[in-house]
Amino acid sequence: MPRVNRFMQSFNVNDLVAVDIEPSVHKGMPYHGFHGLTGRISGQQGSAYLVKVRVGGKYKQVLATPVHLKRIAGSE
Repeated sequence: MPRVNRFMQSFNVNDLVAVDIEPSVHKGMPYHGFHGLTGRISGQQGSAYLVKVRVGGKYKQVLATPVHLKRIAGSE
């Protein structure tokens, strides 16, 4: 299991994050094709976050809980 800090992290709109799937937690897990992609937080839906990710030439919305996201340093 991941540490409690991964569950409790919070993000603001326009924060840069990476989709880092934690396989031991199934709740709020995004589709495995988005693992390793980076994007910006575009909103919040309950306890999960909407992440705008570019896939090919299109932008897609990924819904994931904080345990499956990792903040990218230096993003403001």
